Amino acid sequence: MLLAIDTSNKNSGIALIDKETTIVELIEWNTTYNHTPDLLPNIHKILSNSKLTFEDLQGISINIGPGQFSGLRVGLTTAKTISWSYNLPLVSSTSLEIEAYNHRVSKSIICPVIILNKLQIAWSMYNFHHDTMHELYETHIDNIDTFSNNIESIIDQSKFNDKDVIICGESIDGVISSSINNKYKVIDSSSTERIINLATIGLNKLNNNEIADATVIEPFYLKPPTITKPKK
Repeated sequence: MLLAIDTSNKNSGIALIDKETTIVELIEWNTTYNHTPDLLPNIHKILSNSKLTFEDLQGISINIGPGQFSGLRVGLTTAKTISWSYNLPLVSSTSLEIEAYNHRVSKSIICPVIILNKLQIAWSMYNFHHDTMHELYETHIDNIDTFSNNIESIIDQSKFNDKDVIICGESIDGVISSSINNKYKVIDSSSTERIINLATIGLNKLNNNEIADATVIEPFYLKPPTITKPKK
């Protein structure tokens, strides 16, 4: 049994997946600012619901981002602590890799998008060949108002300009320019899909022995955190 942990944004979740790739249990919750009070109680809850203990787990799968600074830090710290405490292998995936996985049977170019804030997004470009994911354009930050022009320019100048393009991500339909909607296929995803994908990818990586080094792995922030004054 593998435990997947995703605290990359306010729609957080955890899941248990068995060796047959069946999602045994999934818990989601909404966290506005602080993920710490919710994460460990929900991990204990999901194990209790399935009549399991940490000793019954075979590994931990963690989303390392990009995403919310505090959420990524809390999620990875918790995953590392469980990994060290119970000698469990740790596997990691990025938010964009997880989003792209929804379209693994497609022959299109997949452009996953993560909303970072009201002005910026992170995105990358993948395709799938023989069930293997290939990154065609590395993850980077773009301004929402320049994304449409930038992605069109990059695709038009690439060797993939004759292929269909899918732009995907959680709650992106209202963010992406209408001109993009007319040229490419824009597909919203859900937090539930994200958590299931994290568990499924994590199990595949565990089976392929793609183990992360818990002593050196860090959250994939892409940018420094925005520091704000605490509310009184």
